[in-house]
This record gives sequence, structure tokens and C-alpha cells, in this order.
Amino acid sequence: RIMGMNAGRFVALAGIDDEEDLSPWMTDTLEKLMDEIHAQRRKRRQIHLSRAIGYIEKHLAENIRKDEVARHGGFSPGHFSHLVREETGQTFRELVARYRVRHACHLLARTRRSLSEVALDCGFTDQSYFTKIFRKISGQNPLHYRNSLGRAASIA
Repeated sequence: RIMGMNAGRFVALAGIDDEEDLSPWMTDTLEKLMDEIHAQRRKRRQIHLSRAIGYIEKHLAENIRKDEVARHGGFSPGHFSHLVREETGQTFRELVARYRVRHACHLLARTRRSLSEVALDCGFTDQSYFTKIFRKISGQNPLHYRNSLGRAASIA
């Protein structure tokens, strides 16, 4: 995309005859080039962050360490922490908890597994901690969440 932009810019450059016209052309060209470089950097960063998120989603039941996820996404742990906070407004730990609760919601809605089994499948080591985090993120405890889904299905 940058090269395509430059080709059009060079055609415009060929029509410039004096320095007075050259200065705005150079300014505009450099601004467009810098914008494109920034956009490409952001896109590349998003791709790497998506890889890291994919790693989290695949390993929810495991003990997920920030340095592992960062390495999988191609970041240093410090840069990854900064990026997660910048892009999501959450800490790494909060991000993992949200993905675990989202997965728990899926399991609670689609299986009859016990709460302790759901907790373990989502990477929580004990049911009470699972309930605490689930309530903090979803606003209700897991059993109430599951029961409310059953009532909604029977109403519909």
C-alpha cells in the first residue's frame, strides 16, 4: 500500500517545476507516509495481540502465565502488559479472568456439568474463587446464571 501511494506521489512530483510547489508536496507526502507506517504498525500489533488472545482461549484450563502468552504473541512480557492495558483497558489477569468467565458461561448454558467441573475446565482451582470472579464479572453467581437460562428457555 505504501508503494502504491508513492507511485501516485511520484507522478505528482513530476509535474512540479519550482521549490514553492515542492514544499507542500513534500509535507503532504511525508504526512501520508507517516500515517501509513503508523497504520501498518498498529495492524501488525493487532495481529500479534490476536495470536496471544488465541493462545489464552486455547489454554483456559491451564495455569496461564503472562510471559508464555507474551512470547506466543511475539512480545516481551513488559510490552505485552502495556499493550493489553492500552488495547483492552484491563490488566493481563483481568483479561484472562474475562475469557475464563466467558467460557464458563458457555459451559453453564450448554452442559449439565457441576460448578466445580466448570470451574476446573475454565482454569479456576477452586469453586469458591470461581464463584467470586464469576460474580464480579457477570454480576451474578454461576448457579443463578445457569438457572436464569433455564427459565428463559422455558418461557420462550
